Amino acid sequence: MRNDPIIFADGKVVIGLSTVTDGDMRLAEKTGDALLAVRANIANFLHRTGFSLEGTALVLMRYDKDDFTQYQVIDGAWAGKGMTLAEAVPAADGLATTARDLGLFLPLADCLGVVLYDPEHQALMVSHLGRHNLLQNGATRSVEFMTKQFSSKPERLQIWLSPAGGKENFPIWARDNKGLRELALEQFAAASVNSKNITSDETDTTISHDYFSHSQSLKTGEGLNKRFAIVARLT
Repeated sequence: MRNDPIIFADGKVVIGLSTVTDGDMRLAEKTGDALLAVRANIANFLHRTGFSLEGTALVLMRYDKDDFTQYQVIDGAWAGKGMTLAEAVPAADGLATTARDLGLFLPLADCLGVVLYDPEHQALMVSHLGRHNLLQNGATRSVEFMTKQFSSKPERLQIWLSPAGGKENFPIWARDNKGLRELALEQFAAASVNSKNITSDETDTTISHDYFSHSQSLKTGEGLNKRFAIVARLT
């Protein structure tokens, strides 16, 4: 299975969604031939979906910190940053931009990837929403960041949600075993996002064979530390 580019928000945003057939998208901690293989996978995936390695910036999510709602606005000067070595960019839980044709690239494996688009101010954000982020109200904080940086109106934001781990196999225990998607939608609602403006890919990565799943790889030993990815840009 290979996903075609997703034309979102009446063609104003293009989203790429990789599958296992595109190969591993995880740059972090890769060296030598493994790094070269991942970089080739990413370059091929980006080209296939209308992006380029040189025109894309990495959203580098890390867990060795306490604050999981750290976001940054970037511009065209970031094109290509982090796309050969994950350590080439500072860690962030999301990147936002008003630059045209700058891809925002986020590797995933069960966590929720979110694309937020402000049609009024022509601003785009890609945000990582995993357990750590959502326990700190990451969906609400992402909307608040858009509001602060671009004067975005929450009710006008258009939002796309990636495949993610379902609540049966990937629950958030500290939130009554709710699922990532369920909790994210609650937080978006709390931020005054219109539910009609949210598009969600309901695929459960823990049972689908089309996406890498960290939780399932821990059980089976197959595909350990491999990632699929989303990438988005303003057209």
